[in-house]
Amino acid sequence: MTKHTPGPWEYIGTDNVSGYAMVVSSHDSKRGAIAMVDGAEGEDGDVQRANAFLVSAAPDLLAACENAEFLLRKLSINWKEAHSLVDSAKRGAEEARDAIKKARGE
Repeated sequence: MTKHTPGPWEYIGTDNVSGYAMVVSSHDSKRGAIAMVDGAEGEDGDVQRANAFLVSAAPDLLAACENAEFLLRKLSINWKEAHSLVDSAKRGAEEARDAIKKARGE
């Protein structure tokens, strides 16, 4: 499996020199550049920022997908015990909702 820089990642704004939208890691109190996001030719800064928000949400989206996959697999194996997973499902839904908001820049 490919390793990646652990989250959280965050969009911090546009670099005044390069014009790229900057996504950094703030893991373990260290800030390091993850991505310098540019827009495609003809795209404005809003598209560039939206792309940066999406990139910054990648670790959160991965975690939400992993949690959802685990719960769905567990439910498919033993659906009779679904009631015991309600709290986990609620937490997972909230994490997914937060990750989606972050990806959308909300």
